Amino acid sequence: MGKLDKITFEEQSGEIKDKVQEYWTERADGFFELRHAELESNKAERWLGEISKYIPDGKTIKILDVGCGTGYFEIILGQAGHNITGIDLTE
Repeated sequence: MGKLDKITFEEQSGEIKDKVQEYWTERADGFFELRHAELESNKAERWLGEISKYIPDGKTIKILDVGCGTGYFEIILGQAGHNITGIDLTE
């Protein structure tokens, strides 16, 4: 393929993945508490309003959220009746 057959990022992907996982694992508890509190605020309703602009009216859709973190959007969209699956690098 020539000079561009391997992107530099690919050589470092394992190290980057480990750093990202470590970063979010260390912050998970605090981030969860923040997001949990937001579920009880008007932010959840505002987020749902913004996201709903891109969902056909009256439709229940299947959603895959890659990098879902605490599952904040899974909760909001699940409560709205959508079938949502979230996966994340950290527990």
